[in-house]
Amino acid sequence: MKIIINTLLIAALGLLASCGGQQPKMEVLPEYEHYLNQKLLERINIEYPGLDFKLTGDEISAPNGISIKTKIINHQVFTGSESFQVHFFTSNKGLFKRTIEERLVGLGENDATALSNGVESFLEGQFPVILTCIEMKHSPETDFDITDDSGTGHWHSILGNIQVQGNLSHNPDSLIYDKTYSFIKPVLTEKLKNSSGDFHWLRYYISKLNGKIIGDCYYDNEPCDEGMEALKKYVSAWPDNDFAGQKQFIMLRKCGGK
Repeated sequence: MKIIINTLLIAALGLLASCGGQQPKMEVLPEYEHYLNQKLLERINIEYPGLDFKLTGDEISAPNGISIKTKIINHQVFTGSESFQVHFFTSNKGLFKRTIEERLVGLGENDATALSNGVESFLEGQFPVILTCIEMKHSPETDFDITDDSGTGHWHSILGNIQVQGNLSHNPDSLIYDKTYSFIKPVLTEKLKNSSGDFHWLRYYISKLNGKIIGDCYYDNEPCDEGMEALKKYVSAWPDNDFAGQKQFIMLRKCGGK
């Protein structure tokens, strides 16, 4: 599935690029953190009522073992819009050896809509993939085998929604998924060789504006240079005189893993 990112983000990215990315930073008030957690709790229970999430202190958790914490890194005000850089930390101590991180920007006409858009981005992008992985679901057509020193292992890859911007919003879903995965899969297979643990993940953002490529790629929360190089090759064919961007989260689960 393809999701078009709010066009306000495109405008803000253009503004940041033209100003060198420097904007006055506002104080992150405690009420913003409270609103963010309350909005996440409200929306996640609407989308997944059977999970019965509760908010205790600064942590949102469910009986199935999932817990989520949030942190607002900064708050910026533009002409006619505001932005919040928000980090989400998702855990399941019974399954994941480490917390899964998400870093995103929520933008909107005011503080409430900006934070709400950040929550929506998390619930449309990373969270459904984590939940699918925890529920031991997968699509067999994206499975693959890895042969290393320990033998041959079978892996499931759970591909999250590709959230697209600009020119990519006009491309068919299958074209975006197939092309991106063909570039990133070799990186994943190499990373999994002789790896420990039954769960791994990769998240990336890649964009091209006036010929300049901007993005990041993380594997198990750590910078992944190989992934970034593969993504740069992928976007090199995009037009130089336009704007396009995409964001995706991928989880990997070893077949028969805990």
